[in-house]
Amino acid sequence: MVYAIDLPVFAALAAATAAFVASVVFTPSESRGMVRLPPVRSRDAFIDADVDKRFVLRMLRDADGDLLREAFRDALLKSGWDDAARLRVFLSAVRERLKAGAYVSITYDATRKVTTLAFDDTPGASVEGYAFMRAVWGMWLGKDEAPALADALTGKTAA
Repeated sequence: MVYAIDLPVFAALAAATAAFVASVVFTPSESRGMVRLPPVRSRDAFIDADVDKRFVLRMLRDADGDLLREAFRDALLKSGWDDAARLRVFLSAVRERLKAGAYVSITYDATRKVTTLAFDDTPGASVEGYAFMRAVWGMWLGKDEAPALADALTGKTAA
């Protein structure tokens, strides 16, 4: 079974670029999405879930890569990430120019404890650690993010 929600991406990206639709894909393990949904549909449960999972963003228009890097950097810092070296690795994968229709995916591999940023299914950078995955998922589901967005991502409301 595939669980997917299309919605405007988190506030920092939407405000900075108005260029994305996020499709949060929860699929069986063979497609490396979220293997199982948490029993409780809460922000913390989705952030903490140590299972394979993925965010997919589709570009709605061309955008400068610097805007995406800045939005990711700001959102990760806001969600409590302070490891500058790992942040640099993650952000180094962002292309200079993102074309309309391109896909940006962020995938967590629970077995390896690795979060990978990819563009059109071409891996760009991987960062190890459960804590980093929590910070990445906190960009969308953190306590300071828009309640309607978090509700849509966790399936509390129809998107």
